[in-house]
Amino acid sequence: MTAPFVIDVETQLNEKLKVDFLNNRKALARNGSASTAHKITTPKSSHVYPVHFQPARGHQITPIESHNLHLVWYQGIIFIKPIPPYLLSAAFWEWIAEADPDVFKAAAGFMRSYTFLIKSETDYRLANDDKAPLLPFGMDNTTEGFERFSRFINQFSHLTDNQVSPRYSYGELRLRRLNWLVRILGIKVTYFHMHGEWGTVFMDMLGPLVAVFAVLSIFLAAMQVGLAADPYTSEGPVGTYTVACYWFSVAVLLATGTACVVFLGVMVGIYIYEQVFAYKMYKQTSPVAKARMRSGVIYIVEFIV
Repeated sequence: MTAPFVIDVETQLNEKLKVDFLNNRKALARNGSASTAHKITTPKSSHVYPVHFQPARGHQITPIESHNLHLVWYQGIIFIKPIPPYLLSAAFWEWIAEADPDVFKAAAGFMRSYTFLIKSETDYRLANDDKAPLLPFGMDNTTEGFERFSRFINQFSHLTDNQVSPRYSYGELRLRRLNWLVRILGIKVTYFHMHGEWGTVFMDMLGPLVAVFAVLSIFLAAMQVGLAADPYTSEGPVGTYTVACYWFSVAVLLATGTACVVFLGVMVGIYIYEQVFAYKMYKQTSPVAKARMRSGVIYIVEFIV
C-alpha cells in the first residue's frame, strides 16, 4: 500500500510519536540505572486522570506538540499532546502496521492514553474546546460525535503494556523527577527547561540545601544558647532568666529534632510504600505479551475521518 505521506514519512513520524529517552530501557540497563528509573517512576499505565478531573488536582491542561512532554506535569500544569488528524485515518493504520512496527506501537500507546483521558462526554466536550483543544479541528461536538469517538478510541483500551511503546507503560510523569533522573544518569542537566533562565533552575536545586542549612542553624543556635546559659551560676531575676533560656534552648533542640525525625520517617514511609507498589506492578507485567495483535495490533472497525 502506498504511504499516505510523501516526504520522509517515517522520519517525521519518529520525531512526532517516539519518545526515545523514555523508551530506551536497554540504554538505562547498560548504564546500570534501570532500577533507578523504576524507583523514580512507577510502571502503571492507567495512572492517567480524565480531562474533567485534572482541574480538581490543580492541573491546567496545556496542549503541546512535543511528544516528549505528553502526560508530563509540573506544579499546576500538565502537558498533553493533541491527537493528530492522521491517527484517525484508516489508511495510516493499515500502512504503518507494516511499514514501521515501532512507530505503530508508539502511535497505539499514544491513542491508548486517550482512553484514560476521555472517559465521558464531559471529557470529550472539554477536549474539543477551543481553550485547550486536544482533538482535531472540526470534530463533531455533539453526543453523536462522542459516541463515534468512543467506539473508535475504545479499541485501544484492550492493549497491554507489551503491545505499546515502553513509554506508555507509565502514566502521568512528574517533570521534577524526570529532571533529577537525567541528572543522576549523567545524560544532561535537565529533561526540560520550564524556565527560560538558568537562575530559576539553580534556585530549584538549591531549595533542599537551604532547608538543610536552616535546620542546622536552628540546632547550632539552640546549642550555643544552651552552652552559654548555666542555670546554676546565677541567682535572682537573672538566674530565673538564665534557667528559662537554658530550658527553652533544650525545648527547641527537642522540638526540632522530633520534627526532623517525623519528617524523615514520613518520607521513608512514603518511599517504601511507593517501592512496594512499584514492585507489585512490575511483577504483574508479563515479559511476553499474552495476546498477539492481528493486522499489526488491532482491528479498526470504525474511523472518525
